[in-house]
Amino acid sequence: MLTAAGLIQVAQAQKSNVESAAIYLRNSEIADAKKAIDEAAIHDETKNDPKMWYYRTAIYDTILRNKDYSSLVDANTTEKFVLAAKGCVSSDEKKRYEWYCANQAIIQSSFDAYNAAFTALQEKDYDKAVKFFEYVIANIALDKDGQLKKNNLTDKNIYNAIYRSAFVDKKFEISRTYSKKLIDMDYNDPLIYYFNAETYLQSGDTTKALEIVSMGRNKFTNDKDLINYELNIYLKQGKSDVLLNKVNEALSGDPDNSTLIYVRGNIYDKFAADKYNAAEKAQDEAEKLERKGKSEKVPANKTKLMAQSKKQSVLADSLMKEMRAKAILAETDYKRKIELDPENVDGHYAMGALLNNYENSIIVNKINKTTGDNQQVYDKKIALLQKEQRAILERALKHFTDALAIVENMPEVDEDKKREKKTLKIMVLESIKSVYKNMNNELKFMEIKKQIDEIE
Repeated sequence: MLTAAGLIQVAQAQKSNVESAAIYLRNSEIADAKKAIDEAAIHDETKNDPKMWYYRTAIYDTILRNKDYSSLVDANTTEKFVLAAKGCVSSDEKKRYEWYCANQAIIQSSFDAYNAAFTALQEKDYDKAVKFFEYVIANIALDKDGQLKKNNLTDKNIYNAIYRSAFVDKKFEISRTYSKKLIDMDYNDPLIYYFNAETYLQSGDTTKALEIVSMGRNKFTNDKDLINYELNIYLKQGKSDVLLNKVNEALSGDPDNSTLIYVRGNIYDKFAADKYNAAEKAQDEAEKLERKGKSEKVPANKTKLMAQSKKQSVLADSLMKEMRAKAILAETDYKRKIELDPENVDGHYAMGALLNNYENSIIVNKINKTTGDNQQVYDKKIALLQKEQRAILERALKHFTDALAIVENMPEVDEDKKREKKTLKIMVLESIKSVYKNMNNELKFMEIKKQIDEIE
């Protein structure tokens, strides 16, 4: 057991370590300075001493900034520097070291922490990334002159970086935590509601996901991405009519709202897609039953199979009619969207896709089912249908071309906008390529394919 005199000697020894570290630092004997300050940093007598924190900050700053001391750098060096700078500012009540710790080191250490965090993100080490981002956030409060905020190191930007990166790597709990922080801060970006809701949807909590989306829609009433996301959830639940009623109710008070009109078109479009897929399934089943019926030797079984095939064929025709009815409603809304907002890519692209997908499919279906008493009658029927198909595909091509022209004129003010423009351009070109495929225009198909390859 140490006596009072022994305790005094220990305290003096630790203070001596601080003094020794200072001398070693002045003499550029950095390895010895590091050893001395590390000992002082863990001892009760000096671990809260502002002078110790000042020299610890200066020593680790020197190590990190000078290549001559790279052998002293290890996996923990940056963290020690960050914590030292924070400790210096927090403990320096008399502001003796403010000129360095508060005005310089706290800023430099924050940038070091930020870089370390992003390196950790790239390595998918989210625990480490979050730890270093949190260091930066803590330092923002200590930056009295706001230099960090002037360099876009704000808590909002950091939370944004964490939740997006974590989501991409399916770290949904981390993404949920930090997107929720932004929601609580009233961050002006509808995407945070989408990502936060999706973390719940991925874990099977549809009720909570819809609650978050509803919050987002209350704040961003006309955001089409949130509305479509809500629609997709309702579609999965078989409750798409719920959102259709909501949109119609909103349009009753705002009939020329182009975003809501476009979203309603999307709803009808998705209805059409469901009917089309069901019709295709029924038609495939009809053809399978017909093949079985034709090869069946037992008359009773043959009759039964052919009847079942007929029933499925009638169902397919009925579903195609329902698909056509929904597609017409979608087309009406897309046309209105284009009238109200002609320079917006959404309406043109959606109209082109509707024509190229469903309208063209109807004609193809008719062509496949065409019969004739003789070749001349058959050829005449096919020629008329092909002419109708060509007109539909040319309309689709016109809308896709208009969409491409709008995309080409989109500004590229930053990297995000450049990426968005590139993505949209590829999407539209892929659709144009699809039209040329349906037209059997191999030359144009290959021409567009080459353009896409050059962009990618």
